[in-house]
Amino acid sequence: MKDILALFQLARRAKKLLILSLVCSAFVAFFTYAFVNLVQPIMDKLFQLSPGQAGPQKARFMDSVFHALGINETRLVRLLPLLVLVVIFGKGFFTFLSSYFMKGVGHRVVKRLRDDLFTHLVYQSNSFFDRMPTGDLMSRLTNDVDKIHQAISGSMADFIEELFILFALLVGVFVIDVRLAVVSFVITPLAVIPLALFSRQLKKKSLSARGRCQRYTASSTRPSPAT
Repeated sequence: MKDILALFQLARRAKKLLILSLVCSAFVAFFTYAFVNLVQPIMDKLFQLSPGQAGPQKARFMDSVFHALGINETRLVRLLPLLVLVVIFGKGFFTFLSSYFMKGVGHRVVKRLRDDLFTHLVYQSNSFFDRMPTGDLMSRLTNDVDKIHQAISGSMADFIEELFILFALLVGVFVIDVRLAVVSFVITPLAVIPLALFSRQLKKKSLSARGRCQRYTASSTRPSPAT
């Protein structure tokens, strides 16, 4: 969580693109919730206990919308395929915009980081360059900054989008069945435990790979004895 907060602090430098990405992520969550509400009646009809017996009726947000618009069940059957296509298109469109804006945030953050690092290195003393390995400096200017760009435009973007979707679906679960929502709050923390263990192992592997990359860079930049 600390890494996500640190990335968010860096991403705040591009506030406009970050806000646009958050808005698009909210629309992605809305269309995901709408898709679930549109598909649920179809699944209820397919898995009825018997042809003449329907399951328990649950409250749905889209039912309230259709009722307010005066759309009855007969008209809904004709409009449902078109509505599903519109929802799928809307989700894909706003997913693309969210990813596009977050990649823009990543590029701006990386540009400022590299400018700041270069300015900081230019004014260092000769003793600093004698003390610090060249491979270490080059690795931090290239590989480490690229990792930050990938984290902001990839991992952080997915985290924000999935967080909005999770919130929308949790609201939907509470609307449909409160008891089911309570059960999900009990099961979800159990699923987080293996994910946390896996992320720790992945972080150790990443640090080890970064150390090897620094050593390779240092060996490639070291002058040969002939020179």
